[in-house]
Amino acid sequence: MSISGFSLVIQKDQGITQALASWAKENKFELSGGKITAKEWMKTIEVLKNMRKGRGEDGLSVFERDVLKFSQSEQEEIMEAMGLKLSKNASNSATRETANDAGNENVYVYKPNKKATEEATYRPWQEFQKEYEEINKLPTDKEKVIEYHKMNADNAPENYVIVDKKSATLQVYSADGKLLKTFDAGLGAQKGDAYLKKDRKMTSAGIYTIKYKGSGHDDYAKYYKDNIYEMTTEKGETGVAIHQIPLALQGRYQKHYNGTTADNRYSNGCVNLTENDFNELEKYIKGKGAKVYVLPEEENNYMTVKDGKLCLAQKEFDGQVMTSTRATAYRPIKFNLPEDSNDTAKEFAQTLESKKEELMGKLGLTNDEYNMMAELAFGIAERETKFGESKKYKLKEAANWGVSLVKWAKGDDSTNSRGLTQMKLGNYTDKETLDLLKEYGIKENNLDDPEKSAIATMIVLRSMYKNELPGLKSKMQANGVSDSDALMYLWNGKRREIVKGTATPDKNLYIAHIRKYQETYELLQMA
Repeated sequence: MSISGFSLVIQKDQGITQALASWAKENKFELSGGKITAKEWMKTIEVLKNMRKGRGEDGLSVFERDVLKFSQSEQEEIMEAMGLKLSKNASNSATRETANDAGNENVYVYKPNKKATEEATYRPWQEFQKEYEEINKLPTDKEKVIEYHKMNADNAPENYVIVDKKSATLQVYSADGKLLKTFDAGLGAQKGDAYLKKDRKMTSAGIYTIKYKGSGHDDYAKYYKDNIYEMTTEKGETGVAIHQIPLALQGRYQKHYNGTTADNRYSNGCVNLTENDFNELEKYIKGKGAKVYVLPEEENNYMTVKDGKLCLAQKEFDGQVMTSTRATAYRPIKFNLPEDSNDTAKEFAQTLESKKEELMGKLGLTNDEYNMMAELAFGIAERETKFGESKKYKLKEAANWGVSLVKWAKGDDSTNSRGLTQMKLGNYTDKETLDLLKEYGIKENNLDDPEKSAIATMIVLRSMYKNELPGLKSKMQANGVSDSDALMYLWNGKRREIVKGTATPDKNLYIAHIRKYQETYELLQMA
C-alpha cells in the first residue's frame, strides 16, 4: 500500500481509534515497537483532534457508517503518531469509490460494504431505536430523509431524489448522503400537500417509487418527448410525475434559472424540468425503482421514522395527504442470554426468535411492536417465576386446587394465574384472542411449557395492546407512561393507577425489577 490517503468506514461499536486500529491490522503495517503504545495513542488522538478542528468538526464523535477521508499528508501524520511503517504485504481496502452509473463514469454511487451485505450481522435492537429517535429529532424533513438513507446505505445503495417545494428544487443524493446534483424545478401552482382535494394544482407530498419512463408507454408521453417518469406511492397512488417542460408550453423555460424561484409555481402538480436537466437527471438515477421524496410544505405534515420505516405522517389526520402504511418488514432477532440461563429460559427465547415472522403476521404487529413485546414477555417470565425455578411458583402449581379454595373462601371467583408468566387466560374472552389460543393449542394446564407460554404471553400482550391501550392513551401521554410501561402495569393488575393518573413507572418496583433484569441480556436484531 502506498501513502496516498485513505478512507475509514466506522463500523458497529467503533470509535475513530478502534477504526484506525482495524485499518492498521487489515493493511498489515509494521509497528515500531511491536504494538501501539498508550503514548502513541495519546499522540494520535491529539493529531486527530487538530485535524477535525481544522475542518470545523467537533471532537472525535462519530457514528456507525460514517466515512472519514484523510489526505496523503494526513495519513503520514497519523502513521507517524501511531508508530506505523509500511509492510511489503500491505494492501488497500477502500470501501467507497466513484463508479460508473447509467453510462457516466463521473457519477458517484455508493459502494456497499461487502462484509455488511454478505454476512448476517446482528446489533442490539435498542441501538436501532436510538438511531431512529436521533433522526426524528432533526429539524428538517430533508435531513431526516438523508440520515435515514445513510443509516441503510448498505441495504439500499442507489441514488435517490428529494423534491423540496420550499426551495423549488429537485436534488439527487447518494445513499451515503452526498449531494450530487441540484436542478431548478417547476411545481404545482397551488401551495399545499393534498392529494384528494378537488381541482387541486398541488405537487402532492409523498414517498414515491418510479415505475417507468415514458418511452412510448402511452400517448400522453409524446407531449414530453417521452421524458417523463411516472411514479406511485406504496398504496398505488399516482398524480405526480417528473417530466420535461411540455413541448406546447415552452414559455415555462423563462421561469427556470432566472435568479428567483418565486415564479416556479406554475404546473398542475407535476415536477417540471428543462429538457437538458431531465436528460442530466437520467445519468444519476436508475429510473424504475428509484425513490423520490416530495417533501411536505404544510405544518401539519412531516417525515418521521416509525417502526424502522421512513414515513410521511400527519399531526392531525385529515385523510387528504398520501400518508405511509404501517411497517410490515420482518427482521430476525436473537437473544444474547446470561450464561447461567436455564433450559426453560433458552427455549422460551428460542420460541420468540423462531416464531417472530409467523406471529407478526397472525397478531398484526410491526417489527418494533413485536420486539418490544418479546422483550417484555421474556422479562415477565423471569420476574414472575424465574423461568419456573422460583419456590413460590412450584408450590403454587403443586397446590393449585388449594389456591382456588382459599380464593373461594374469600369470595374471589377469579381464575388463578398460571404458567411461567402467571397469566389469567379466563380474563380474555374476545373471539380473536380465543381463536389464537385455540390455534396454538394453549390451555391453562400447559402454560408451564416454555414454547406454549412464550406464544400465549405474546397473544395476551397483543390483546392488551390492541384492546386496552387505545382507551388509556390520553392518560398515558399526560403522565409520561410508555406503551411498554403500560403493558407491565396491566400485566401486574395495576390498570387503575393509569386510569387515576397516579402511575409512576420509575418508582414501580415490578417495572424496576424487569428493567434491571433486561440489563443482563440483549435482544439483537439483524442489521
